[in-house]
Amino acid sequence: MTHKVVKIITDDYGEQKKNKNVWHLSILSCGDPCTLCEGEFYGMGQSNCTYKEKIVKSNGVTCIECLKHIDYFKRLNVNLHNPVKRSKK
Repeated sequence: MTHKVVKIITDDYGEQKKNKNVWHLSILSCGDPCTLCEGEFYGMGQSNCTYKEKIVKSNGVTCIECLKHIDYFKRLNVNLHNPVKRSKK
């Protein structure tokens, strides 16, 4: 399965991001692309920031916060498929 990652280089004001070498997971929110960790929108008509995008198969996300969210979703998915069984009294 492939997914899109994005590197935000400068913010809306043209200032360099302090973590500009970090790749974030790109998701859609209300039909527009944004980062998973901060919800920062990017793209034409959404933001004046500069960014780079790429599509990767795996291991493309380097943002610590995005990775924490991904780990949480994976644990949630496992728990949904293996519900806790209650003992009968």
